Amino acid sequence: MNETSFPKRPLRDRIDIVGRHVQITPAMKEYAIEKLEKLDRFHHHGMQILSIHVVMDIVHLQHEIHATVHFGHFTIRASATSNDMYASIDLVMDKIHMQFAKWKERMAAYHHKKKSSIDMPVQVVECPICSSDEIAEFNAEIEEQNQQREERQHAVVTGRRVVHLKELTREEALMKMELSRDAFLVYRSEEDRRLKVLYRRKDGNYGIIEPE
Repeated sequence: MNETSFPKRPLRDRIDIVGRHVQITPAMKEYAIEKLEKLDRFHHHGMQILSIHVVMDIVHLQHEIHATVHFGHFTIRASATSNDMYASIDLVMDKIHMQFAKWKERMAAYHHKKKSSIDMPVQVVECPICSSDEIAEFNAEIEEQNQQREERQHAVVTGRRVVHLKELTREEALMKMELSRDAFLVYRSEEDRRLKVLYRRKDGNYGIIEPE
């Protein structure tokens, strides 16, 4: 669910708090919610909070709290440990605010930095095999032609558009991917001036291809 389609519910209703090796009392839960509700002022910065997930835990008598704040285009994760759960809540809130402040600084620097770019044509290619019947027929032809591995079919260009090939640092490229829904990003590296492709992996991380 994206930012624009998220229901306009109070932030309190988007906070999920669970306990692990600890019984969360109503007072502990309410204290955490009251602290987290103050994050709602991020709306003034154009940042919609989609949900907040909190895990409270006790490990070797240490009170741990792990918080994950999901925004529309990025996620903040913070953890804190102390000998008191209330103190851990305060510490994790400080870390969330610090991370958000750093994100704002990075975004401001990114938008104010002059970017060099060139226009790069991109072709949209229609897949020559588009149905299960055609796939079966294709496989049959392969068997008949002495296990030929590839049938020679001409790809059809169904559309064209132009994208900007920008010169970015690795951090800027990662930020740009975080802010977009694209599956990949082609850019020229500011560090070594080489063409690179940044893509989303199935495990949630990013991969970088260097074709040059």
